[in-house]
Amino acid sequence: MGTIHAGDFMRRFCSNLGMTNQAIKAAQEAVQKSEEFDIRRSPISIAAAVIYIITQLSDNKKLLRGLIFLYYMSSKMVPWVNFRQ
Repeated sequence: MGTIHAGDFMRRFCSNLGMTNQAIKAAQEAVQKSEEFDIRRSPISIAAAVIYIITQLSDNKKLLRGLIFLYYMSSKMVPWVNFRQ
């Protein structure tokens, strides 16, 4: 079994949160760039942080509720969460 990266979660998390294609692409690019650094956090936390930043830069602020839920569940280490509202 290989290493899990934040990019492994991005497409699913972004689409479950209803992000636009442009925001999803920006989030994926940010995660790819973050892999150049030694960030010692869980991949789910990194994905949540990137999604939060992209959300704050976009006009779609309603995603914050889903993102808070995503972060809460990642801290509980529950990998089977359904994020649909």
